[in-house]
Amino acid sequence: MQKNKLNWKLYAVVFFIIALALLHHYGTTYTGFAASAPEKNVAVEANITTGKTNSTILPTASTSTTSSNEEEQAFTILAGESSGNQITSFALPLVENVTLNATSPQNLTSDNLTLHFDVFDADGDSVKNITDWRLWNGTDFESIAVLNMPFENHSSASSTAIDYSTFGNNGTVVSAVFNATGGKDGKGAYTFTSSGNQIIVPDSSELSFGNGTQDFPFTITAWINAKSTSGNPIISKYSSGEPGVPTNAEYVLQLAAGKLFLHLFNGGSISANIGAEGSSTLSTNQWYFIAASYDGSSLPNGIKLYVNGVEESVTTSSAGSYVAMNNTSQNVTIGRLFSGSESTFNGEIDGLQVFHLNLSGKQIQTLYENRTNLIINEETSIDETWQACVTPNDGFSDGT
Repeated sequence: MQKNKLNWKLYAVVFFIIALALLHHYGTTYTGFAASAPEKNVAVEANITTGKTNSTILPTASTSTTSSNEEEQAFTILAGESSGNQITSFALPLVENVTLNATSPQNLTSDNLTLHFDVFDADGDSVKNITDWRLWNGTDFESIAVLNMPFENHSSASSTAIDYSTFGNNGTVVSAVFNATGGKDGKGAYTFTSSGNQIIVPDSSELSFGNGTQDFPFTITAWINAKSTSGNPIISKYSSGEPGVPTNAEYVLQLAAGKLFLHLFNGGSISANIGAEGSSTLSTNQWYFIAASYDGSSLPNGIKLYVNGVEESVTTSSAGSYVAMNNTSQNVTIGRLFSGSESTFNGEIDGLQVFHLNLSGKQIQTLYENRTNLIINEETSIDETWQACVTPNDGFSDGT
C-alpha cells in the first residue's frame, strides 16, 4: 500500500496597518500548507485521493503543487496622534495544523473524509470556519458547491454576498439588510422584508442543471427564519413572462403555505413542470435547516426535501410533458422570485449553498449538525481526488 503523504506550501502576504492607514506589505514563503483564493483569504488546502489498491483510500498530495494565492495576517500596531489618541488594528483569525484524511487507520473506501485543523484568534473572538470541498476535474480543483454563501461579516457585506466556491459567483445585495449579529450562528444573515429586497447572482452555466434534453443532479441547502408562511421564495432561477419580462424558468425553491416546495420547469417555459411539496408546516420566527435534492431523472419522485436533516414525506406534482430544464440567461435571485416580482421572502436567510451533486441524506444530516469538515463516504468514488479549503471568520472579517 502506498504510504500517506501530505505536502503543502504556504504563501503569505503580510499586511502591516500603520497609523492613519499607511500600508506596507511584503511576501514570505513557508512550508506547511497552501493558501488559496486571495479575494476571499481562503487559508488552507489539503488533498486526498481515493484509489483502487485493496479498495482503500490513499491520501496523497503532489510534492510539486504550488499556489500563487495569498494569505493575510493582521498585527496590532499602536501609533500616537498629536491629540494623544491611539489607532489600533485587530488580529485576524488563523488556521493551523491542517490535515485531510480518512477516518480510520485502514483508509477504507467505507470511511468518511475528515478535515482536521486548529483555529487561533488573538482577540479571543468566536470563529466560524467556512469550509469549501473540492474535486479534481482533470485540470484543477473545482468546488462541489456552485454557490457557497455563509453570509458572514466582511467589509462589503452590505453590498456583496461572497461565494467561497472556486466559481466566484458573488451576489449583489439589493435592499436586503445585512445583520452582522443575526443568523442561525449569530455571525450574520440577510433580512428580506419587502418586494425590493433581494440578492442577485449573475447567470452562469454552472447555476443551471439542465440542457433542454437532460437534467443534472443538484442540492440546495440553507438556514431560514420566516416571518410569514406564504409566498416565500428562498432561491430561484426563474422569470414568469409577465409584461416586459421574458419567460426564463428553471427552478424555484420556496415556502408555500409554510411547506417546503421545489419546482422545476421544462425547457425554460412554465407550461410543463414537475415538483414536490413537503409535509411539515414550518412555524414562523423559528430557524430551520432546509434542503432540496434532485437526482436529475426528470421525474418528480427524483426530488427529496429535508427539514432539520430529516427527509420529508412529499406530495409530487407534474404538468404538461416534462423533459428537462434548459440553461437560460436568467439570473439567480435569493429572497425574491425574480427582479420585478412582488413575491419576496419575509424573514432571514443564512448559510445558503447550492451543490452540483445529489447529496445523500446522511450528508445533509451532517450539514445540519454543522459538521462541515466531514464528507460522508456515500459522496466519494474510487479515483477521485478531494481537496478541502477552510477560511476562518471572526464575525468581523475573514482570516487565514
